[in-house]
Amino acid sequence: MDPATPEAVRALRAAITATLGDLDSGSLDLHTPGSLRSVLHSFLTVVWPVRDVLQASASADRNGQLALVWGLVRNAFTHGIDGDALATREALVAAQVALDLVPERLAPSPPSGPG
Repeated sequence: MDPATPEAVRALRAAITATLGDLDSGSLDLHTPGSLRSVLHSFLTVVWPVRDVLQASASADRNGQLALVWGLVRNAFTHGIDGDALATREALVAAQVALDLVPERLAPSPPSGPG
């Protein structure tokens, strides 16, 4: 298993929080083509450097909490690409709630004491 690092989990948490803030700010013009995509682009800017680690962890434990979060994030992007800001927001809120249940350190604890 390729566990998600604390940095990867924190980056995902920060990206979700920032994106929800953008969606809730009221400054997003949903009638302008591409405005929702620019918010998603900002999300990707934060998550892209740790995407492979998050994807590997989600794939390694397909029934785990991070796999659920990753699936909800993918759903949010599908809705965002379709221009549905409400569905994007709902999927990100669900991802945020699920992510709150993911410990920052998903790696197994190192063995303690002599071998």
